[in-house]
Amino acid sequence: MQELQQKLSSKGYPVDKIRPVLQELVKCDLISESRYVEMVIRSRVSRGYGPAFISSYLCEKGVSKADIEDALKFEQNDWDAILASVARKKYGETLVNIDFNKVLRFLLSRGFSYSQIQYFYNNRRKNL
Repeated sequence: MQELQQKLSSKGYPVDKIRPVLQELVKCDLISESRYVEMVIRSRVSRGYGPAFISSYLCEKGVSKADIEDALKFEQNDWDAILASVARKKYGETLVNIDFNKVLRFLLSRGFSYSQIQYFYNNRRKNL
């Protein structure tokens, strides 16, 4: 809701008029922060982003950490499979002769944790 309020105020709408309208829309269940969070998670996962990237993105949009953690737990994504898919797409099926640090930097930038990446890299023959 914070992002919507900022967009409307940047268009010149007065803040004292925006808040009651947004509250009424929430009350009527026409807009929902939880649906927004779920949609963003699904969208970013389909693009190959990990939980850290998604969490950071949603924090920038004004979503509370607790709501983000709850939504990430609820979605129950197989992060290892997503990580393997992203690595396959970027580096090919085998990852033979690919420097671990190069893979690490790329996957960290995608929002995966070091432990997830290390587990994947050590078990890559099973994952690919």
